[in-house]
Amino acid sequence: MAVRKKREGGQQIKPQNSGIFDFFRPGESYTSLVLGIVVVIIAAVLILSFVKGKKIGTDSETQTDVSSDESMVDGVQTIDGEKIYKVQAGDDLWKIAEKVYKDGFKWVEIAKLNNLTDPSLIHVDNVLKLPNIEQKNPEMEAVVVSPSPDAKIDTEVMAADAKITGVTYKVEKGDYLWEISVRAYGDGFKWVEIAKANNITNPDIIFTGTELKLPR
Repeated sequence: MAVRKKREGGQQIKPQNSGIFDFFRPGESYTSLVLGIVVVIIAAVLILSFVKGKKIGTDSETQTDVSSDESMVDGVQTIDGEKIYKVQAGDDLWKIAEKVYKDGFKWVEIAKLNNLTDPSLIHVDNVLKLPNIEQKNPEMEAVVVSPSPDAKIDTEVMAADAKITGVTYKVEKGDYLWEISVRAYGDGFKWVEIAKANNITNPDIIFTGTELKLPR
């Protein structure tokens, strides 16, 4: 059975072509092509700019981190003009003062600035503020060790139980400057004045029977 093609008005309807060649029709086809190329170029430029900017940002962050690490020397770091110290294993306030100021007696200033009621109680990774103090001349540096007691002291009980009222005190077995200062002044930090008044270069070493002057 023969298939007849439909006719309209006596004309045979030809199927329309929809191939790749239709894209290149004069006029709007060239306009579409140009616009497509422009869009692709703009997209490529934006992608490259984004990738480049991200890389620069990452490099900048890395450099900042490195600079921050390099600014820390022997545990001391300066942040916004303020010096801080990160406590390391084996540290005590005396050693920190020696390391930072070349003067162990400056530990008192560190303790006061950080409101430390027990100078013997500091822990690894604690962050301490460092006061702005002129460093001691290294040539005048004395060899000393930490005077801080090993255990926490109840200063109020000690001062009440065995108060020292005189201007001198004879050292007894088991005494140390912090304890004597608490009993004499009610303030352990004043051991520095006792040490200076008696020309004590090593506050950890005082001998039984030694008579100490107590500044009043």
